[in-house]
Amino acid sequence: MWRKGLEMPPWAEISILFVVLLVIPIYVLTMSAPPVLIDLLNRTSIGTLALITSLSIVDFICALDMGRWKSPSGSKPDEESSLLMGKVLDEDIEMGGKPEDIRLSVVIPCYLPNEVDIIENTIDQLMYRMDYDADYQVVVVYNYSQAEELKTEVQQLEYRLKSREKIVQVGSSERELVVKRCSTSSSKAENVNYGVGLSSGNVVGILDADHLPMSNSLSEVARLWTPETCALQGSSFVRNQDRNMLTRIVSIEEGLVYNVHHCGGSFWRGFGVFGGSNGFWRKSALSQLLFDKDMLTEDIDVSLRALLLGGIIRHEPSVLSSELVPETVHDLWRQRLRWAQGWFQCSYKHFGELMRSRKTSLQQKLGVTVMFLMREVWYYLMPTSIVITAATALRRYLEVDAKSTVHINEGTVSNVIFLMFIITFSVELLYSYATIPRQQRLSYPWILLGIVCFIPFVFFLVLAGITGQFREMYGCQRWDITSRPSDTASGNRTYSSETRATNSQSCTIAVDKQEQ
Repeated sequence: MWRKGLEMPPWAEISILFVVLLVIPIYVLTMSAPPVLIDLLNRTSIGTLALITSLSIVDFICALDMGRWKSPSGSKPDEESSLLMGKVLDEDIEMGGKPEDIRLSVVIPCYLPNEVDIIENTIDQLMYRMDYDADYQVVVVYNYSQAEELKTEVQQLEYRLKSREKIVQVGSSERELVVKRCSTSSSKAENVNYGVGLSSGNVVGILDADHLPMSNSLSEVARLWTPETCALQGSSFVRNQDRNMLTRIVSIEEGLVYNVHHCGGSFWRGFGVFGGSNGFWRKSALSQLLFDKDMLTEDIDVSLRALLLGGIIRHEPSVLSSELVPETVHDLWRQRLRWAQGWFQCSYKHFGELMRSRKTSLQQKLGVTVMFLMREVWYYLMPTSIVITAATALRRYLEVDAKSTVHINEGTVSNVIFLMFIITFSVELLYSYATIPRQQRLSYPWILLGIVCFIPFVFFLVLAGITGQFREMYGCQRWDITSRPSDTASGNRTYSSETRATNSQSCTIAVDKQEQ
């Protein structure tokens, strides 16, 4: 292929194809088409922008009303769906919001050596820094390929994990640590499934190795849990947002996604989705569903299979954790490409089932349509709308159609809708900004600069989305692992560099003795 001669990365190829096959033809058409066609294109772009703005406003209004979130039906699950909800277990029937009614287990799937630098900090957070009075269990399940097995760094970490205290008493809370390697695992899904089998609680939380839950998170889960709950999905914010410009832009996006669109969307759709981390499941439900290792976004897949069986996932923003986001364009591209392909994979796998299912209400069917159909079409509508609007404005400026009066009217409407879009985006940004802990907030100059850079970032997401669709249609199922940044630069590491060096030396000696 021509890539070999130019040695271009795949994302560069798709970027060129995107510009050549979509952006340039639309621009040329807009600049050279007759006035009637221009009016049609302009109205289409205005309608698209109006639709996106309207959905954003609905999400924001619903996010403000999350305190009164209820099940869409307002009733208890029926007899068939109650099997998923765990009603078959006597101990689950009365499980409510009291800590003594809930036995928590937290599963942390980990891939080595990718998460060597962060897993111990997460374990320390859960074992020592949680403000929760009841007993609970922390289950760490890790895997690594045979090629990584001989790496000294992995051996050292294995030794440290196995040498940790297995029972820790913090106040009246007894906290148990279970560390196991899943030797047959080659995916996060298999690690989680193995960890669920090891867990002793009736509510199982899932945390990625880079997620640090806030100290009150477990208490919030216990307080918010109800007998009808299938799963709770918490919110998250970026804690390495000050690394570079890219992490600042991503932190703005994450704030909008978690605090507005996930929050508000779960309200008006009548269901939420599990985001892969910081989610808490009824064990009896998760044991029946399990995660599918063949899905690129196994979290979205299990959410939809739960919905098909009558299980509802609630989004609770007060269950908060911090996370690390990719710090390079290359790593971010691999992550978003996998997400885009995974969502597309789930769309064609479950969309028809959800629309035909008698268990999904009309409200949920509407939510499924917007969430999946609009998401996949958005990759084409959004850039097309921006290009048409820009080209039409340039055409009016150059007076290509000086005699056409329709453009003036359309331009006025377009300006009003564009202004509404900017105002909506700004209000949503301020709202999400207020929900982030004060010490993790960006300064105002960085926020303004991030907003300016947000449109190029949107095109970046569009490219990842279109590439993901083509990868799935082509049958490419390769899982590209996203490199995890460390907590060192953010000052969140549990070990100082001096302590780390001392521990590494002692572990090396211990490993050598074991080998002898």
